[in-house]
Amino acid sequence: REARQVAEAARADAELRAAELEAVIDLQSEMLTRIEPAAMGATLFERLRADVRAASPDDPDALAGLEAALEALNATDVALDVLNAEILTPALEAADERLGDRPLIRAEILTSLGGMLRSYGLLEQADSVLRRALEIRREQLGEDDLTTARSLIALGKLSRQRGRYEEAQAMYARALEIRERELGPDDEYTLSAVYLTAALEEDFQRSAEAEALYQRALEGRRALFGEESEEVLDVLSSLAGLYRDLGRLAEAEPIHLRVLETRRRLLGEDHEDTRSAMTNLATVYWDQRRFDEAADLMTRVLEGDRRTLGSRHPGTLLSMTNLAVLLHNREQYDEAIALAEEALEGRRRVFGAEHPAVLTSMNNLAVFYEDAGRPDEAERLFKRTLDAKRRVLGDDHPDTFTTLRALGAYYRRFERYDDAEPYLVEAVERSRAALGPNHPDTVASLNGLAVLRALQGRDREALDLRTEEYAARRVMLGDDDSRTLDAGLAMVTLNLDLGRLDDAAALYGDIIRRRAESRGDADPTVVAWRRDLGAILFDAGRVEQARPILGAALEGEAAIASAPDATPGDKNNAAWELLTCVDESLRDPTRALVFAKDACEGTNFEDFAHLDTYALALHETGDTAQAVEMSRRAVALLPDDMPEDDAIRQAVLEALATYEAAIAAADEGGPTEAGS
Repeated sequence: REARQVAEAARADAELRAAELEAVIDLQSEMLTRIEPAAMGATLFERLRADVRAASPDDPDALAGLEAALEALNATDVALDVLNAEILTPALEAADERLGDRPLIRAEILTSLGGMLRSYGLLEQADSVLRRALEIRREQLGEDDLTTARSLIALGKLSRQRGRYEEAQAMYARALEIRERELGPDDEYTLSAVYLTAALEEDFQRSAEAEALYQRALEGRRALFGEESEEVLDVLSSLAGLYRDLGRLAEAEPIHLRVLETRRRLLGEDHEDTRSAMTNLATVYWDQRRFDEAADLMTRVLEGDRRTLGSRHPGTLLSMTNLAVLLHNREQYDEAIALAEEALEGRRRVFGAEHPAVLTSMNNLAVFYEDAGRPDEAERLFKRTLDAKRRVLGDDHPDTFTTLRALGAYYRRFERYDDAEPYLVEAVERSRAALGPNHPDTVASLNGLAVLRALQGRDREALDLRTEEYAARRVMLGDDDSRTLDAGLAMVTLNLDLGRLDDAAALYGDIIRRRAESRGDADPTVVAWRRDLGAILFDAGRVEQARPILGAALEGEAAIASAPDATPGDKNNAAWELLTCVDESLRDPTRALVFAKDACEGTNFEDFAHLDTYALALHETGDTAQAVEMSRRAVALLPDDMPEDDAIRQAVLEALATYEAAIAAADEGGPTEAGS
């Protein structure tokens, strides 16, 4: 009994010491990860200057010599070298030498140091260290231990950062399985794994899976932490970002607004999290084409970063980059290039000449040069970026694939197809081998090469690439995602170009069917595609095959135009299709007349296109005199700046001439049938 009490006391003491040690390690880790290499490097350089000024106050050449020497160095690189040489590497060596007989403590320290290495961008070292920690924990604790799950999460984060999504997915899935079993589905650590897995699903562009996981994390964290906790706000921001990427802007905007208002109230205008929320909202405004509001927010973010962080802080340089991209997309090329060049130079000084952030800035600037009509500068910078990425990141890194595609697209844009080919082919081959068939980078590479093959007239090869892309997108995104549909429609076009009408019609019909199952027969896209497929078949002489498809399209148009929220444009579209369907047996002028009149009334008879449609409906139903009146009003409303040879202008004028000729023929005793 006494021995048992002694053993229990010893065990309790050991557990207490382990907890205390873990607390010490966590504190040391937190203190070290707060070190910013950029700021540390700047401080080191400034102290060197101060020391030289103090030692040689009357010798300006001494300070000038120091400045010349510092100019050749990068402050952040120097700081990282010092941290690595004086703190991290000795700590790793000490852990190996002194803790060989205490493997679990050694693994704890390795995990902490691996996290620091990752935060400093020393990814290769971090990978080696974190794998050693995971191996120790597996050996000592087994595959199913919660501490092993911590190592899986840590290494999964690193794998995701390096673009190794499938490896990260396996680690996250295993960690989530352990935590759900040991802690339950609603524990904060389980929910953390759920949140990380959601972000990874988003990386894979598996939107439905990502949304479901974000919602699960959100509900769980609300219950644990409260509505205005950082844990909840983080998930809300991620969920809104997903909605934005999916084009669900009406859902994304209020969430981003709510996060911004909450962070502004709790943290203040100048807090970095508040500015991050402003950036997120600005991206939604941009997508909504609310350019002035987007630019205002991004400008305020940059001003706040300059004020609170300084012009050379990594966060400030990121804000410069974001605003430059916005200005570029707004076609304000000169302003975008000036800001991008400032950001690039700042990143070079802070991170070093070949840091991944610098290489991203170089790639962006090359794109800006290309779009601004400075192709020679763009080509040179694309090549320099690619060379640097090969050297720094390796041939098989996703960021290298990005520049391979960008350089290939540059040559393709200027019809230098032979120059484009090797880059686009390499992007496909390397991404397939390194990332597998169902990775976003592989799919983007397939798309880029497929476009080139079509432009080269190599439609058979283009179709094979599009087929592979379509299959991958169906797996990654689902059948109803716009990017999946675009790939399928490109296959339809290529099949038609190859004279494979049966294959084109079967694929197009399958795409339409799946879209109709999820969106309904009155979905505008379903209606447009049915009309297009019907016209293709009708023009090919397959009238009986085309007729039910065209009929379904017309019924869809009518359903849209009859809905309570139908716009005048919806009504005009339905009228026009009922009047001009390629299969004349399906035309219905009487029904079209009702929609056309409603469209004109809805725009106070002030829209020339609607008046033109109404005039045709009147003519086809026998009221040609009224058709002439409506047609003349349409002509009078044609824009003054519309060119004389504009096809729409010519069509409106020709319609009026047709109606006037019909009236004249009737006056002379000629035929007066509608449509004559």
